[in-house]
Amino acid sequence: MPLYEYCCTSCGEFEAWRTLAELEQPMSCPNCNLVAKRLFSPPMVNLNSVRLKQSSKNPEPKLIKHNREEPETPRVQNAKTARPWMISHSPPRY
Repeated sequence: MPLYEYCCTSCGEFEAWRTLAELEQPMSCPNCNLVAKRLFSPPMVNLNSVRLKQSSKNPEPKLIKHNREEPETPRVQNAKTARPWMISHSPPRY
């Protein structure tokens, strides 16, 4: 449920929790019961996150090197029958 800010002409600003379904309905001031005008308030964005600070220091991606050997090239197995894609025609493998 979002928190909205309203401004009453006689009492000033106040906040109210309302559902999105109640957004278009008029809001009355809790003190004087006059219809209040909804104010625009930008969403709160946290710009102090750790990830944002890390990415702004070094915009280049990191290169990660693994100490692994190169993979072997795959061995090609030649089919010994005319139709290698058919299971019933392939030679039995033990």
